Amino acid sequence: MVTQTFSVLPTAVWEEYASDFAEVEQVKDFEADMVYLENQGFLTVKRKEGEIRKIVACRERIPEYYDILQRKPRKDELQEQIAFYRAWSEKGNALIISYCQEQVDRILSGRKATYTLDIVENLMRLLEYLFSNREELLERELSMIVLSDSKEFETKYRTKLCKLLYTYMNFGDKLEGIDSTREREKIILEEFNIYVNPSYVYLKGKVRIGLKNGEQLVIGEAPLALSTEFIKKIAFITVESARIVTVENLTSFHRINIPEDTYIYLAGYHNTEKQALIKRIVKENPGKEWFHFGDIDPDGFYILEHLKHGTGLDITPLLMGIEELEMYKEYRKPLNENDLVKANNLIHKGCYVNVLQYMLQNNCKLEQEIVSLQSL
Repeated sequence: MVTQTFSVLPTAVWEEYASDFAEVEQVKDFEADMVYLENQGFLTVKRKEGEIRKIVACRERIPEYYDILQRKPRKDELQEQIAFYRAWSEKGNALIISYCQEQVDRILSGRKATYTLDIVENLMRLLEYLFSNREELLERELSMIVLSDSKEFETKYRTKLCKLLYTYMNFGDKLEGIDSTREREKIILEEFNIYVNPSYVYLKGKVRIGLKNGEQLVIGEAPLALSTEFIKKIAFITVESARIVTVENLTSFHRINIPEDTYIYLAGYHNTEKQALIKRIVKENPGKEWFHFGDIDPDGFYILEHLKHGTGLDITPLLMGIEELEMYKEYRKPLNENDLVKANNLIHKGCYVNVLQYMLQNNCKLEQEIVSLQSL
């Protein structure tokens, strides 16, 4: 029978023991502590030329080590982890079941679980709440409800939760072309009605809104912000303009002002609330022409594609062509590496080929604010 021994070097206990600069009194204190533990039968000290060379555990006293350190034996810890994941699996949510089974498989194959149990417990509680949530909540409200701390979700759990959701769920085209981690997290959480700040849709133009209580609201040239809670109270929405234009950036939304048109501010990539409102406008106002005005860069065209996929609309780019790139040549910027990747991806799909090839050939892009300032 082979008897296994467990030993460490003294520097594993106190790093400075082998240092030439260690204080003599500290070295003596360390050696005295080792002698005391050896006399108590907790370990054996191996010495050479008066120096400690190895510290050997006493196998018979190992169970006491765990009690003293207030730790559980590895075998007990693993069983506790497996029981934890299996208990959560019984709750029935498909994502939670898949995640927990993967963690059990990791443990049984000798690998560590992805997170410690205290972290996973909160992630599971957050997931459970998200899948049952039907109301709009702000991130800090979610954090208070589930974690009893308004900032803990933001600082400790948001990225972990979104990574988990992305791994186990299909978000289709919603995240295509979006490079910013924060923007991706924002879109993922908005699928569950969780927002960083209250969500508003900005409108201006020839729009008449009827509320469920019988009141009516007329929107004109002055922009009006509609909260998601207000949108739920709308009985009908009538757009009298023949053209409806979605706008990427707020500055251009405020600047653009063709009286015959109606405008919707997107704030970059649109969220589910804007998507739902656009679909509703389409349904209640058939036959309108839809346009999109955004930055003349690869990301601007990705935003347009994102909008088309999310709404099912055939939306035409407005003031986003070669003519604008040439007209405002002095304001152009060079493409970066990410622009090159996105431009080639869109060209490969057959999207906006002419303008994107022009950008690649001339190494240029243009922000929409100069266009809205000087041509509208």
